[in-house]
Amino acid sequence: MQPAMEIINTRDMNPSYKISDGAVGLAVYPRLHMFTLDLSLISGILKHGSLGRSLLNMPIKIHVSKSRDPRDSVRVKGNIRLTNLDFKIDFDALRNYIKSDDFYEVTVHINRSIREHTGLGISTQVLGGVYLCSAKVSGVELKINDLFKMGIGHYSALGLNLIFNPGMIIEMGCKLSNANDGTLVNPSLSQEYETVANTVIKIRNFPFYTIVAIPKTGTSISGKYELDFWSASLPDRNEDSYRIVYNVLESIIPGIVEENFDAFVAALNENITLGSKPLEENVQSDRTKNVLKELRNEFAFSAVSSLGPSLYAFSENDPEEALSRLNIQDYTFLVYDQNGNVKKKINDGESLLIASFACLGKTTFAKQYPKLALDIESIHHARIYEDRDLDDEVAKGQTNWKKNPAYPMNYVQSVIDNLGKYKVIFLTGGKDILSELDKKDVPYLILYPGPNRKEKVLADARLRGNDDEFIALLDKLLSTDDHRLGFSSLNYEKFEIINDSRYMDEYIRDNYYV
Repeated sequence: MQPAMEIINTRDMNPSYKISDGAVGLAVYPRLHMFTLDLSLISGILKHGSLGRSLLNMPIKIHVSKSRDPRDSVRVKGNIRLTNLDFKIDFDALRNYIKSDDFYEVTVHINRSIREHTGLGISTQVLGGVYLCSAKVSGVELKINDLFKMGIGHYSALGLNLIFNPGMIIEMGCKLSNANDGTLVNPSLSQEYETVANTVIKIRNFPFYTIVAIPKTGTSISGKYELDFWSASLPDRNEDSYRIVYNVLESIIPGIVEENFDAFVAALNENITLGSKPLEENVQSDRTKNVLKELRNEFAFSAVSSLGPSLYAFSENDPEEALSRLNIQDYTFLVYDQNGNVKKKINDGESLLIASFACLGKTTFAKQYPKLALDIESIHHARIYEDRDLDDEVAKGQTNWKKNPAYPMNYVQSVIDNLGKYKVIFLTGGKDILSELDKKDVPYLILYPGPNRKEKVLADARLRGNDDEFIALLDKLLSTDDHRLGFSSLNYEKFEIINDSRYMDEYIRDNYYV
């Protein structure tokens, strides 16, 4: 069994690149900033160690290749504008640092739930990831201290460390350096040269549940007023800094290792009354403060992530019952358990849209839970029958029909009309439908059978009454990668391969609170 924690030196570490045909890929992650260990000037430098974690279910995928033209290009797939992030991509500065004349083509895929300036830091990870991949394409291995010298991680050593060690970590902020290896982070506060501290405590076994609440609208003061905020707020009182670090060493770390939830949250609750955390709460909107109050009514600990308005809480037990009492539709709720599994809460008035391949159990689920789920069958919208069989699966094999000229828009309208009426809506896997939903910015996920599931899909199709022609079509679609790869241009929230024996009821139970 792995130890609960491990001390890691990040100085010479490399991130987990994926290299193919001369291109370099890397997954980075939004981060939850829990609290700061020390924001004092005790040593003459600006310390900012912290506890935080990556949201591993929301990978930001960066792909970089050399450009054939003498220009750089950056394409983003998601709801983020890179120009709105705190730091701008400066390829000229990168080329100068690595002594390269290369130009780059960059593609960034970001989960649709993630927006900039919501307290889930992404600027450091995205910029750092782009620089790391671009340098790697040019044959240069950048390290964590190289990124710091280029200005990345000055305001978030947590974000910088989480590029190299995704998960939950305690990082030590900055340390004294020299003019050659370091930089003046904030000349108005200190004339000491600093670099990122390379000692990280990796929390491998976190014994409690983490609840993350991400706002669907609303932003923080980060970017626009953040520097003014910190300049007006720092330094903290030395007494606060000492107490925060004491709580980390005496209660928070032991609470995790010994699985003592009461000691863990008691120290956290004290820490958020010290240092800058009360000020971070104070600058939140009334709506964020009200949601935070609701979370604190249900959980022993809850707080603002960084400058908000994203929130988080901890629970010793499965929080399903507590979450059932919360119906906060303007926040997305995610629950991380002790094994790294993630469940998303579907509130009343919200709908989870699942575009599923045949024979994964969507019709069975909808029939079993008719008040909860709706299966929108495409043949009801795409075909006009002369004499239709009442059994949908038999009707799929009939030929006595003509194309409905209102399709696919009538299908899309049916989806939109039922949003919020059912917590789960099952969709056809047709690209024409999903492309129209993309245009209307309606989020959905796609479930697709893996190679190990193919024979079971074909057997289930026979069992439910599909004819040989339809079964042959399923066989053809699942025999190559072409059909699956055809979905890559769509703007889905998640594309998940079902390669085991699970049907829809088990999949939903494993991944959602409905």
